[in-house]
Amino acid sequence: MLIDFNNICEKIFNNYRNGQKDTTLKIFSDNQVRIMLGKLESGASIGLHTHEDNSEVVFILQGQCIEFINGIEEHLKLGMCHYCPKGSSHTLINDGDDELIFYAMVY
Repeated sequence: MLIDFNNICEKIFNNYRNGQKDTTLKIFSDNQVRIMLGKLESGASIGLHTHEDNSEVVFILQGQCIEFINGIEEHLKLGMCHYCPKGSSHTLINDGDDELIFYAMVY
């Protein structure tokens, strides 16, 4: 199945999950899996949240960020991937000067 993010409208979420600034997302969902193309400007973040019933993978396409997973700090950059297993808590912070662009899949 082809998912063309060029044809999916962007949604802007202010202080997404109690994070800082705006999170821009293009979201595909089939009620079992969500695949998102996301952007965070410098200094923006997605707030700390727990994946009670699902897991998430975040793949960095541009920029750099800090992920905290269960209190452990991880530094990610282009080509790196973060995995948040079911039952874990994480947050994402763009600590770079450039826009952060990433794919995320929640399943």
